[in-house]
Amino acid sequence: MKFLLHTAALCAGLLVAPASALAAPAADAAETKAPATEAPALPADASVRQSMRLGGRTLDYTASVGTLPVRDDKGKVIADVVFTAYTMPGKDRPVTFALNGGPGASSVYLNLGAIGPKVVTFGSEGDSASAPASLHDNPGTWLDFTDLVFIDPVGTGFSRARIGDDEAKKQLYTPSADVEYLSRTIYDWLLRNQRMASRKYLTGESYGGYRGPRITHYLQTRLGVAMNGLVLVSPYLSPTLEDNADVSPMAWMQTLPSIAAAHLERQGKLTDAAMREVVEYTRGDYATALMKGRSDPQANEAMLRRVSELTGLDPQFVRRAGGRLETQAYLREVFRDKGTLGSRYDSNVTAFDPFPNDPEQRA
Repeated sequence: MKFLLHTAALCAGLLVAPASALAAPAADAAETKAPATEAPALPADASVRQSMRLGGRTLDYTASVGTLPVRDDKGKVIADVVFTAYTMPGKDRPVTFALNGGPGASSVYLNLGAIGPKVVTFGSEGDSASAPASLHDNPGTWLDFTDLVFIDPVGTGFSRARIGDDEAKKQLYTPSADVEYLSRTIYDWLLRNQRMASRKYLTGESYGGYRGPRITHYLQTRLGVAMNGLVLVSPYLSPTLEDNADVSPMAWMQTLPSIAAAHLERQGKLTDAAMREVVEYTRGDYATALMKGRSDPQANEAMLRRVSELTGLDPQFVRRAGGRLETQAYLREVFRDKGTLGSRYDSNVTAFDPFPNDPEQRA
């Protein structure tokens, strides 16, 4: 799902342009020997007034799509970053910047799938995969309490580099460069829209968890912009954890609370108090039992029983896994009797398993 989806759906065609304006002329380079030309300019920034219903109220807001330049240390524009913003009138409105993960994912997933004013429904479970998508008001939007700015990193959506691939790898596609230009993009949006005095928040999903703390640090230490809060959605905080899962309990300490929360949600018992109990257990007896391993059979048995209780999983499955719950295996096992798979984004959203008899998950 590319950036075109949310520009078309949310901004009523603000970025729609003739094909000739968005694509380079088709020519046989081998025959003409024509030199490479720079990509055509993106359409000008544009806005449209929209509204939605939330809790019996009408929210009137402005949806805007625009670009911000990325410059090198000499001031040359080397890339264009496209953003989608939703703003409402009102004094002292905070603003939240949103980034999806990947790297290589545009912000459309957080926008149309989680916190934007509209969401896309792709049909109910059991419907054809070709069922038409529909757009409707999002009852879970954050727009009621914060303006939203969704940022597409270079190489996603319509955001693109203006330099060759080799230079782009050096200047845009390294972890440090990624953090620096995205931080500058947030700074530039705040400056352009006169929002430096607003309360500022950053939310990141998956690889956005890696970006989040680093962008927050760079903004404050290098650009003088202090964020008021950071929200991490299923964050990918340490890329090395999975590589060390055989010797470190940290990878399993990250998965257990999420799996327990999903089980509580299915039971209608998901509360702050219940999750505090899960987190305390994970940090304490669970971690200790994993580190002791088979050297303490009693602690290991107690851990296996407790993990089965917290997750609702078959005790035999938990025993075979040694209480170490790998995400993909869990998403299949929890709904195995129904022949469905849980989503990695929300384990209680399911789809039919096209290969239910395979020993390993293939979908």
